[in-house]
Order: sequence, then structure tokens, then C-alpha cells
Amino acid sequence: MGASETLAQRRQQLDGFIYAPFRIHDLLESVLRHELAEGIALHATDITAVEPRELFVSEDFSSADGRFARPAAVPVAGRTWRISFVSLPAFGITRVIGWPFISWLAGWRSAG
Repeated sequence: MGASETLAQRRQQLDGFIYAPFRIHDLLESVLRHELAEGIALHATDITAVEPRELFVSEDFSSADGRFARPAAVPVAGRTWRISFVSLPAFGITRVIGWPFISWLAGWRSAG
């Protein structure tokens, strides 16, 4: 079926809406709890406004050793977030299975 021509036709074909909010703190906390993210801390800030607004800080971010760090400005729903990934002391002893997750992070960053 093609695109409707009039507002009345579009309203007649509309079945409803789906609302699925993402609570960024819960989402990022669950990702970082996963064994593949062991040794990585994250800090996310909305830098769109004059006064930046902190969105998320890993509870272990302050203990990051910073051997490996990657800040990135990422567009999110018309806003700009600064997301910083920082290594923790445990990063060097993370199992090899953790590399797919790190590869995903690198690919996600390069796609943005």
C-alpha cells in the first residue's frame, strides 16, 4: 500500500503508537556489569547546553587508571553527548573473550 495522500486517510490507517523509553543509567549500568566489559569505566555528559549535564558515571570511574582512554562526541536525538571510556586496573587482566566487546565499542564509535 502506498503513502496516504490526505491527513484523513493517514488517521484512518493509524492503528496506534508504541512508546519505549530507554533509561540511560539503567541501560549503561547493565552493559558495564556484563563480564565482557570488565575493566572499563564510562562517563557520559550531555554537552549540548552551556551548562553540561552529567548523564551517567560508572561507580568505579574515579578509580580508573587511564592507561587507555577514549573520549568521543556522539550525536544522540538532536543533542551531543561526550562519552568517555577509561580503563580500570583490571583491564589488563581481562580474559581474551572481552575483545569482541571492545571491538564493538570501537566500531560503534567509528560509525558515529
